[in-house]
Amino acid sequence: MQVNDTDMEIVRAASGSSGDATPGLMAHKLPPALLEKVSERLCWVTMLCAVTTVTLLAIEGFLQPEFREAFDLPAIRLVILFTLLASGGFVLLQRNGWVKKETLLDLGIVFQVLISFTIAMFETTIPWQANVPVIGHSGVALWMLLCGLLLPNAPFKAGVAALASASMWPAAYYLNLYLYGFDPLPTNRFLIWNIGNYIVAVWMYLINARVFMMQLKQVKAEELGSYQLDYLIGKGGMGEVWRAKHKLLARDAAIKLIRPDVLMGSNARQESVIRRRFEREARATASLKNPHTVALYDFGVTKDSMYYY
Repeated sequence: MQVNDTDMEIVRAASGSSGDATPGLMAHKLPPALLEKVSERLCWVTMLCAVTTVTLLAIEGFLQPEFREAFDLPAIRLVILFTLLASGGFVLLQRNGWVKKETLLDLGIVFQVLISFTIAMFETTIPWQANVPVIGHSGVALWMLLCGLLLPNAPFKAGVAALASASMWPAAYYLNLYLYGFDPLPTNRFLIWNIGNYIVAVWMYLINARVFMMQLKQVKAEELGSYQLDYLIGKGGMGEVWRAKHKLLARDAAIKLIRPDVLMGSNARQESVIRRRFEREARATASLKNPHTVALYDFGVTKDSMYYY
């Protein structure tokens, strides 16, 4: 039995019934290949966010003594604590595989909105002077742009995340007005703080959609491999069997895959168990020597983490 871990590619015929139509700009789910990449990226982004939060707070307190007063406010302390705990929680969820990858990405949207709220709380927690013009823009805008570039999501969900993130500034503003009785900003100053965030939210959606389509095209472009799936023969509880053709040898073959919906519906631990069972099944099949049984010629993992034999 030949085992191939890096070079093999399996593609579905364009005319087949695999349901792999290219997602549109209103799609709400990532294809499995992109889901795998983004879920892994979310882990280190949350770790980076936690480290950056602590570093920036220390710098702000050292360079701008006015901010030290904000650190004494209970609401700010709670927001900081919750941000750090959420960052650590995401790392634990990803490392231990307690939730599905798709669920992890949905929680990532909540995390993105939480960080936007944290930034807005700091920006609105110190009293402002009505006669001082607004110079610069909110840090929420920069955070949204980073999320659009580093954590591409399905376009529909990215749009929802962008709108919710931009709305965190007015939410934090009115919360601080309620808690501490600050004088409200003049309308023009309030609009300056918020218009930029909503403009960036639109750009975030467009940038995310662009990155999403580019990565999708990259995955499609890499599908130049040895086997092409023609049509589905049958499927069971865990796998599905396809009639396929080797592109170079023009030889027909039957290829068994782990069903993508089974993997997407499993957390990391369940996924590991499924893949070990699939590997044992492949090895057992390869050990058969009777002329009335099928011969197993290949076994491995494709670039998008699809197990096959």
